[in-house]
Amino acid sequence: MVISEAPSAAETKSRREKDGLDSGASLVSSIACSLIARIEKQNGRRLESLKNFEKAAKYDATRKTIVAELASAYFDLRKYA
Repeated sequence: MVISEAPSAAETKSRREKDGLDSGASLVSSIACSLIARIEKQNGRRLESLKNFEKAAKYDATRKTIVAELASAYFDLRKYA
């Protein structure tokens, strides 16, 4: 079994640029939007909450908590598809 070396920082950066990703900014933005959406949901502003969860999902759709909260927001507004 051959263990390959991890990609260098330059290779990783070039892959992100090629894919159009800036992981640091997108992570912070997804967390910020998610937190704002949770506050909006607690205050009863469900439509604003949905919009912020959608923004969070655009930044990082791989986080399970964001996807689950987005699904819950759709359910609360009875937008079943």
